[in-house]
Formats: sequence, structure tokens, C-alpha cells
Amino acid sequence: MSFVWVFKELFSFISKALYKPENPITKTFASCCSCCLSCYHSHLKYLDDTAYVQVALSSDSFCTAAQTSFCLQLKSSNYFLVTPGIGIFLRFLIRVSICISNTLVGYLIIGKFEDLEAKIDNPMAILGIIFVISYILSAVFMDIYATIGLTIF
Repeated sequence: MSFVWVFKELFSFISKALYKPENPITKTFASCCSCCLSCYHSHLKYLDDTAYVQVALSSDSFCTAAQTSFCLQLKSSNYFLVTPGIGIFLRFLIRVSICISNTLVGYLIIGKFEDLEAKIDNPMAILGIIFVISYILSAVFMDIYATIGLTIF
């Protein structure tokens, strides 16, 4: 996988070095090659993730697990096309709801204690910090949850 990434970056560097705006053929060729390499890299990355899940489930070697996961993806391609999109949407909703609920709890805590409210000039800055920290932590936990969900299903 790192080989594909290095090759993609090398091609990007070469295409930028040879790029001439007046030649549309070179521009089109470079764009097509870059698109194909990006597509191959993203598919290989997804195959790599599913292969590790297969290794965890079946205790096979990595190559056997990669072949098994590739065959599984071919057999049930509709499932593998729809499920990640739904998962991304649900993870975003859960992240935002966690952030909003934590920020609301922070607002209620600041409003409940009068001495704390008197010491704070602008509660929006503190609430913004609470929101950002909540988003970062919820992103970490939701990514772990997504990996576990991929393993179970």
C-alpha cells in the first residue's frame, strides 16, 4: 500500500514538473492517471482494512484473508457500497450530538454556579473549547466503534 502511495506522489510530482498549460493532451493524460491511481489507492486501502478484519476473524495469513475479503466484496458488492455511506452519516450525527450535549452540560454547569458565572466574562469561548475537545474525543471513539462494527458485521 505504501508503494502505491509513493508511486502516486511521484507521479504527482512529475506531472507538476512537466505541466504546461498550453498542452491539453498532457493535462488530460496526467489527470486520468492521477484519478486511476487515487481510485486504486482507495480500493487497496479498503481491501487492506477488510483483510485485517478477516485475519482477526479467521486467523488466516494476511494474503489468504485478503483474497477472502476480496471475494466477499465481489459477492456482496451492494452491501459494501451502501454500508460505509450510512456509517459515515451515522458517525457524523453521533459526533455532533455528543458535542452539543457536552456543550449544553457545560453551559448548565456554568449557569448553575453563580461564583463561576461571575468569574467568566465570556462563556462562549469556554463552550467553544468544550465543543472542540468533545468533537476530537468523539471522533476517536467513533472511529474505534466503526472498526469494531466492521469486524462484527
